[in-house]
Parts: sequence; C-alpha cells; structure tokens
Amino acid sequence: MKIRMIKTTITAFFFMIAGIANAWCQKTDCYIFNGETFPDIIFQSILSKQNQKYLGISDSHREMKPFNNFYSFALRDIKADLIIIELINIHCLSCQKQAPIMNAIYNLIGLDNNLNNKIRILAVCPGNTFQEVDKFRNQYNIQFPLIPDPQFEIYEVIGDQCGTPFILMARKNKKEHIITGAHLGGITDPLYFMQKVWDSLNIDIQQVIEKTKKKAEIKAVIKKPKPYITDAEIKQKIESSLERQRLNLLDLKKISLSNNQEIFFGKAKQKNEIIHFFTKLISQNPVCDLCHAIHYILMFDEKGIILDFMPVHITKHENIPLNLSENIQLRKSLTGKSILEPLNFDPRVDAVSQATMSSALIFYSVGKASDYYEELEQKGYINKQPQ
Repeated sequence: MKIRMIKTTITAFFFMIAGIANAWCQKTDCYIFNGETFPDIIFQSILSKQNQKYLGISDSHREMKPFNNFYSFALRDIKADLIIIELINIHCLSCQKQAPIMNAIYNLIGLDNNLNNKIRILAVCPGNTFQEVDKFRNQYNIQFPLIPDPQFEIYEVIGDQCGTPFILMARKNKKEHIITGAHLGGITDPLYFMQKVWDSLNIDIQQVIEKTKKKAEIKAVIKKPKPYITDAEIKQKIESSLERQRLNLLDLKKISLSNNQEIFFGKAKQKNEIIHFFTKLISQNPVCDLCHAIHYILMFDEKGIILDFMPVHITKHENIPLNLSENIQLRKSLTGKSILEPLNFDPRVDAVSQATMSSALIFYSVGKASDYYEELEQKGYINKQPQ
C-alpha cells in the first residue's frame, strides 16, 4: 500500500470523506504530458499572512502596489517538493462541487507532518477577478491560495485544457518543476486522489522525462470546435450586419491565414466613404467541463475597431442559448472597442446574467483577435489610411 496511513483517525477520515462521492472521474484527454517542464509562470496575487507563510514566500516578493499584501512569485519560490495546481472557475458547477473535496485534501495533507512539509496546493482561477475569487474563498472557507487570472494569462500559458476543473502536480527538479500528474474533470474520491498525490511525490522523475521525450512527436493538438454554419450563412449574417450599419456591400472574399484559419475581407460604402472590413468566425473551447463551446462572428475595420458582434451559438446556465436581448447586450458591450487594446472584462457590467463564464470567454477570445490583425497587416490587407 503506497499511501502511508500514519494514524487510525486519518484512515477513518479518508473513508468518511470518500463517502462524499464514490468514483474518481476518469477523464484522461488532457493535453499535457507527465514529464513536461511546468511553464515559467509568474503568479501575482494578494496573499494573506497565512497564505504567505504556507507557500514560504518572503517579503522580498512583495510588490509596491495599492494592496499591501500583493506578491509576485514563481513555483521555484514555493517551499515544497510537490505543488498541486488546481485550475478552477468560480462559476463552474464542477469546481463548486470540488471545493469541499479540495478542502478535505488540504486538511488530510496537513494532518501528516511528513506530507505537510513536502506538499503545497494553490488554485488558479481563469476568467475571475480578485473580487470574485475573494467571495469564493469566503463562501467555501478555502485555506490555500487562490490566484485570480482575469485575462486568462496563466490559463493560456499552461494550455487550453478544454475545461475546468483541471489539476496539475509538479515535482521540484533542481531549478524547475516537472509535471508528474494531470487530471481533467472533477475529483469525486479524495482517497484515490491522495494515492495519485503519493505516486507523484515518489515517482522517478528521470524515467518520466524519458518517456515524455518518446511521446513528444505524437502529442495531441487541441482543435478549436467548429460550429455548424456554412459560408453562405456567414455571408448572410455579414449582409444583415452591414444593412444594420447602413453600409452598402461592394465586395466580399475569403482569404487564408496561418494555421488553417480563414477570414472574410470586404469593402463597403457609406455615403462617399469606402470602408474595408474583416469578418472572422471565432470558436472557443469552454472553461467549464459542463459547458458548451461558444461561436460568434466578429467584424472589425482597418483601425481594429469592432464594427459588430454576431452570436452564432452562445449559452448560459444549463447550456440554454442566449435570447435576443442578451445577444444585443453583448453586442453593445463590444462594438466600438478596439481589438488592439486590452479588453478588461468587468462581470458586474459586461456579463450576461447566468452567462458569466461565456461572457468572460468572449472578451478573452475577442482580445486575441489582435493576432489576426497583425497577420493581415503583414500580408498587406491593412491600410490604416484608405484612399
């Protein structure tokens, strides 16, 4: 038996907690391999004195910001042999269900003096603000650090894992950390999870690294979901949008971008002015493991200004499609803004009711549209001062 049962009371507690749910979620379609080096990420968060002590972060990591307890640190700064990184979104139902289970795991590790000196837990919350994370922490009485990731920056560096909750276990190896465990989906059996923790803590890192080198050539590539919409339907939506904007379509053609991406390049007339515009069908994997992917059409001009936002398939709680007024609300939140400037998502203002995660994802993916703009500029399609 690999798990060391130090005390009878701990053993009893294991099985009491295991009664919460009786099966470890068996999702294995994660897109990160054991043996890979954990990305060199700088975490930024407000840490309480308790969390600062828990991670072993010194005051030298404190930043001069409006918050006295704002810290910037990397995994290498955390005093632990094994770090458990949980990716959650506070609006994700699976993440909410997992919160008490992770609390129990945190407590179980704390009961074992040997494990408590070697293991630390922290959670990253993609798409969530400091205020949302603080509310979640208080609601579920979470003792380990929660790191807000409102702009999906950490989430993007780690890699789109097609949903939360997602857990990574990283072992210290000299000056870097090696992934020794990964799991996509909710944890339902703390006892089995602790077995995985024990395995990760004691696994031969070099053997894992060697196995990963052999897998490197066959590593899965995440594919963006594709909606069931034809080019003819996209063109129809473009024409309706231009009519709504009182623009007369002069020309429309599809052009190819890198990574098998496509975009429509068009010309329209408004009074005596010729406007060049670009229209891109954008699809984004969901953050929550229970949610559907989102699909929408974005139209922007040569200056990067968003001319229109056209929903194709966007859902809210229980995967119910947004209604007309909710789609209009999103359009008003985005039109007129620039894809070349940071889009700061404020859930109190920008989120559609019961669709906070979808709203956050839309702002995140719209913000990435600047990549298309840069490529269009490189290929000569962008003329910032059209004649």
